Amino acid sequence: MHKVIVAVVVGTTLSLTLAAQRPTEAEVEAVIKCGRGEAKCERPIIYPGGFYKPGLHFEVEILPPLGRIYLASREAKEKYLKFAREDVTEEMLAPVIVVRARWTNPDMSSNVNVRHIVILPRRRKDGAVQPTKMEDWNYEAKNLTGASFTRIGKAAYFNVSELPPGELDVVIVSDTQGEVRAAVDTKKRDKLDAWCGVKAGGLPPPR
Repeated sequence: MHKVIVAVVVGTTLSLTLAAQRPTEAEVEAVIKCGRGEAKCERPIIYPGGFYKPGLHFEVEILPPLGRIYLASREAKEKYLKFAREDVTEEMLAPVIVVRARWTNPDMSSNVNVRHIVILPRRRKDGAVQPTKMEDWNYEAKNLTGASFTRIGKAAYFNVSELPPGELDVVIVSDTQGEVRAAVDTKKRDKLDAWCGVKAGGLPPPR
């Protein structure tokens, strides 16, 4: 059973702690089957939208625990490798979200590297949540002239318990274009909370 949130009132300040629960065994088994293509279900990955700076092309995705398991299962199938319940690691199950961002300008005419990622309450400049760790999420690209280069993306890890309530902005700090914001609206936040075990919902039964 999923527990929701714990509220503690101190004076006039309301502090919310998001009590994430581990995915159930049924959810883990279901998402493994979905990743292998053996069942149909909604991909448990959040894609924020609404960049506040038009013309900047970033690929941004938020991976809750179920999303990490889904991707691992899908990638194993693509490589003709086995992936079963015993291959699910504690890191995949941890109550954290992984925010991945990288530059994907369609015409490959320029290169922008991601330097940092934070999470803010939507349309706010205060209350930034910093990642607990950062990793590179790079890939090789070629422009229209055939020149190749490495685009530096980042994967940022955030504790679910540190996320502010309500809608969110994923803030991507780049090396040459300043920052852009990608929004997690109410609908996407509800899905994120369900896939993190913060609220009831979880992964719907596969079809």
